[in-house]
Amino acid sequence: MNVPLIKRRREALNLRQMDVAEALGVERSTVASWETGRASPEARLILPLAELLKITADDLLAEPDNGAKVAAG
Repeated sequence: MNVPLIKRRREALNLRQMDVAEALGVERSTVASWETGRASPEARLILPLAELLKITADDLLAEPDNGAKVAAG
């Protein structure tokens, strides 16, 4: 899981943790846990989270140092 990418993309899109949480039907603390690496999104949330962050699921699931690319947009 590319933990740094979650927060970086959220902030780049000017989204609050609460915005992400509401869009995905989870608690804000759940999003915070993803961003710190304490937890990972459930499998059913990978695609919706990637779409919200305007990245691919592969980018989201990649190791942080493999140069994930961000979709234009």
